Amino acid sequence: MKNKQSIKFISKVVFLNFIIFILAGLNSRIIHASSEMAPTLFYSYDGFAPGAKAMGMGFAFTSVADDPSALYFNPAGLNYLDTNILSITMEAGRQGDLSKDKLFLNDPISNSGLCLLALTSGKGSFSFRPLSDMTIRETNGNDWKTTEIKINAYTISAAHKAENGIMTGLNISYLSGRIAEARIENNVPSTNLSDGHGISLDMGFLGNITKEIALGINFQNLLGNIWW
Repeated sequence: MKNKQSIKFISKVVFLNFIIFILAGLNSRIIHASSEMAPTLFYSYDGFAPGAKAMGMGFAFTSVADDPSALYFNPAGLNYLDTNILSITMEAGRQGDLSKDKLFLNDPISNSGLCLLALTSGKGSFSFRPLSDMTIRETNGNDWKTTEIKINAYTISAAHKAENGIMTGLNISYLSGRIAEARIENNVPSTNLSDGHGISLDMGFLGNITKEIALGINFQNLLGNIWW
């Protein structure tokens, strides 16, 4: 009986993903047909990977995922938690002989601070994670442009464990962003401000092949889009 319930649960999750994917695809065609591409970078949605344990393992954590950072590495691992946990991951600072711009080169968050705030349990979680907080300045003679990108993710996670031991997890994230640009080009000043709203889905699976070997799969941004 429990196996049938687990199959029904997984089927509903897959069907829901399919419906949202179709609707988002239709909406993206309508919206992007009349709007320019947002000036984000390829890493503007990465944020920092949370978790001290995961960091100590070189972020090879998808098949372990037994602490609150599971909501990032594999939401199916939330099934391992047996109590409610308030989790905060922060970067205290970076030190070195390089300039600040070089220390944070190609990092989506250009300042030390909060990486993850989450309330987690064995059945799911609610979390906040900054994806971008960066300022980019470009100069070309007397011309210059400054771009500020801020994007945050608010995520609801759900986890389920079947009778056969296979665990599944799902993240549904609301994305909120703002891009501000100021420039002087050919001695002409201009500004631009854009707000963005979007959604993304992650889905993970986790199970033990033997007592010593576990297999984990996490599909990040299985579906994701943001409209500016």
